[in-house]
Amino acid sequence: MKIKFLGTGAASGTPAIFCRCSICESARKFKDKEIRSRSGMLIDEKLMIDFSADSFYHSLQYGFDMTAVETIVFTHSHADHFYPDDMLERTIFCSQNRTSDVLTLYGGKEVNEWFENNEWFQASQEVKRNLKICRLELNKPFEASGYEIIPLQANHMQKEECYIFLVKQDGKTYLHMTDSDIPPENVFEYLQANKIRLDALTMDCTYGLLVNNFGGHMDFRKNEIVKSRLEEIGAVDRDTKIFISHISHNAGSYEDLNRKAESLGMIAAYDGLEVEI
Repeated sequence: MKIKFLGTGAASGTPAIFCRCSICESARKFKDKEIRSRSGMLIDEKLMIDFSADSFYHSLQYGFDMTAVETIVFTHSHADHFYPDDMLERTIFCSQNRTSDVLTLYGGKEVNEWFENNEWFQASQEVKRNLKICRLELNKPFEASGYEIIPLQANHMQKEECYIFLVKQDGKTYLHMTDSDIPPENVFEYLQANKIRLDALTMDCTYGLLVNNFGGHMDFRKNEIVKSRLEEIGAVDRDTKIFISHISHNAGSYEDLNRKAESLGMIAAYDGLEVEI
């Protein structure tokens, strides 16, 4: 399983477009790993987790074939994770010679309702033919593009059911945990009851070196709590690769974040990082 971090930033990205804080100004100056675009994860170039407005940029920056992506799963409907307008470009005028003809989308109630209520989508039989919209159900596994995917409960919003994703293939298991605060206990219970052992884990670290009280996301302090809990139930061990991502411009510089992450046995992900598990 080859995992590529396309976008590792929070909603504002880094540098934030309207910000001149020291971190944003440093990112504009030094670029490289300090630049963080909005959310996106690509697995084996055929499965995506989230699709933001920066996905167009991602396909150019990293040179992958967006038409080869077969499945996208959405954590929730916030715009830095769900930007459906670009998908409506799958017409004969803007989408020819696709590698994979049908793109299957899995999301919760709000994601499904967006397509149900969008006049252009409903009016375009052509787009409807090559976009398949499916509804996620908590804790209900499904097969897509050769993977077993289990949507578990995120701790992010009160008014919308949000998801973290367990992805399994060929004996390898990956857990994608953004956007989420410390997950509810039922997530740990599911992992323990099903004897899940993780080869890799990505955790939300929106606030990084800050100590936050805002909820819906994590910082390093909360990452430590989650890691410890996963170790207790046997889901994480010394061989598990643990990444932090979804990092805001307030969280710290890449150098400072990675130094802290390494001290905790983690890795600070950056845009373009590719790992194989």
